[in-house]
Formats: sequence, C-alpha cells, structure tokens
Amino acid sequence: MFGMRSGPGPGPVFGAECLTASRRVSFYGARVLLVLALLVGLGVVWASHRIVTSDSEVQNLARIGSSFYSVIVGIELALALLVAPAATAGSICDDRANGSLALLMTTDLSDSEIALGRLASRLLSMLGVIACGLPVLALTTLLGGVDPLAIAGGTLVVVGVATLSITLALTFSLWAGKAHEAQSATYAFWTVWILGFEGWRSMVGPTTEWLRWLNPFWLLFSNWSIGYRLPQQCAFLAFCLMFSALLAGFSTRKLRAATIPGARRSGRQRSEPRVDRRRPGSAGSARPARGSTTTRFSGGSGIASVLRGSRRRSGGRTPWAASRSRWFARSASDSSRSGSGSRS
Repeated sequence: MFGMRSGPGPGPVFGAECLTASRRVSFYGARVLLVLALLVGLGVVWASHRIVTSDSEVQNLARIGSSFYSVIVGIELALALLVAPAATAGSICDDRANGSLALLMTTDLSDSEIALGRLASRLLSMLGVIACGLPVLALTTLLGGVDPLAIAGGTLVVVGVATLSITLALTFSLWAGKAHEAQSATYAFWTVWILGFEGWRSMVGPTTEWLRWLNPFWLLFSNWSIGYRLPQQCAFLAFCLMFSALLAGFSTRKLRAATIPGARRSGRQRSEPRVDRRRPGSAGSARPARGSTTTRFSGGSGIASVLRGSRRRSGGRTPWAASRSRWFARSASDSSRSGSGSRS
C-alpha cells in the first residue's frame, strides 16, 4: 500500500507505522485509560468538595475547578512519563531481533526515514491522547479558579515531557535487547532528572533556584503566580524539544551501526546496497558456478549475520526450510507406504 517515497513528505515508514498503530489494542487502551482516570479523579474531587458547606457556592465551585485542573494535568503528566515510553520502547529492538529491520535497510529508504518515521508516528499517537484532555481542561474555566494561561502552560509542559520520553525510549531501544530494558532505562532517566536536580538544589542552596525550572512537577503544581510560571514553562518546552532533536539526530546516525554489525555509513546516508555487476571471468572476480548469479551486495555479510542470528533463534532453520523438510519427509513416508502395499 505504501510505496517508496517519490517526493517531499513524511515517508512510507511514517504512513505504515500510523496505519499499524491505529490497529493496535494499546492505541485504544491508552484512550480508555485516560477517560477512566479522568472519571475517577473528577468523581473523587467532586464528592470531597461537596461535603464542605462552610464557604459560599461561588468559592466552593472555584475550589472544585482548581482541583479539577490539578487532577487532569496530573493524569496527563503520568501518561507522558509512564505510557509514552512503554509504547515506544520496542520500536527498534523488536524489529532488530526478528530480522525485519535488517531487511528494511536493503531498500532505498534512508536512515532518517526509518528512525524519524517511527518517532513521528509514536509522537502523533501520544499527542492525540493529550489532546483528548484539552476539552475537559477548557470546561474547568467555567467553574472559576482556573486561569486559561494555566491550561496553556500546563499543556506545554506535558507536551515537552511526552516528546522527550518518546525520543529517549527510541534512543535506548537502539542498544536494548528487549523492550522492557529500554523502558526501564527511560524511567531511570526521569527519576534521576527529577530527584537529582531537586536534591542538588536543596544541598547547594538558593543560588540554584533555576534548577526548579527543569522539574515538570514544580512547573505544574507550584504556588507561584501564572504570570511568573508561563515563561519558565515555555523555556522548559523549548529545552525538551532541543534535547529531543539532538537525541533524534544521534539515533538516526547510529541506527545502521546498531542494527548491522560492521556497517559503515555512506556519504549519501542511503540504505540501498552497492551492486557488483562485473561479468563472470573478468579480472578481479572469480568465475561463478553454473546457474549462480553475479550480483553481490557490499555489506551483505553484516545483514547475513543478522539474519543468521534470527534464524538461529528460531531453531536453526527458516520457516520455509522447515516446511520443505516436512514436505519431503511426508512424501517419502507416503511412497514407502504405497510400495509396501503393492508388494503385499
């Protein structure tokens, strides 16, 4: 369905990944999880605040709206920190394990189309999940107690965290053997990021107050005024996007080396192999056997080693070779059975 790219655009890998992602159970599971978490959180907040009757009705509604904002933004931040790495951790390592990524590199797709296409498809899915909570956030402004600038700033922080989480999971997936290894490495990075900066600030003192700007929890739930936090929230988004762009470029550059052992990058950064079309018997080439082809791929030994590794994990034979052996064995048993029947 998706052919090779002939003009400007996101590329065939992005289209294929978006099509397959829309058919995964996790694609709908993330949305169902978001809706259920919102319903539970909003129900708990409404029930707890309706008990308080000492304040006026307007003040009570404003307090409920502020609590609604905190619950919705906290749920979206948890999805960006936990669900986004889980959905991206197996994007490279799983395909490398079964050998399909090595076969994909024999096409004319570039490394950037393969890596960035997978990254963009995961990011688009996660941004769609985050966008599902925006209408509910907008409705909280009708209750009072929530500034529209707080909604805009909170959404910017969540988008930055989701972008960096997906890019980190894709980068760790280059060298991880299993998806859970890349997922655990991403969780460890965020743990060190949030707790490390806060611990360093508490030990050094108030001179490193700017380190709080790198903490998404402080940017979302601090008691500072909205006018003070919004510039820091925009700076946090810009930092996350810049860091993600550096990681995406690094992943694109190291994709071939992490997939095919001993592969060297060409100047064009293309994936098509070089073909040796010298005639049989010419100088510098050995005469092939009868019926053999003279086409030879440079770098094919690396791809062959990857395919041999996947074939070794599947029991030493490819599925086609195994089915051929079973067919020959069944034919031999049938012929011997028919021969014994004719002699009797």
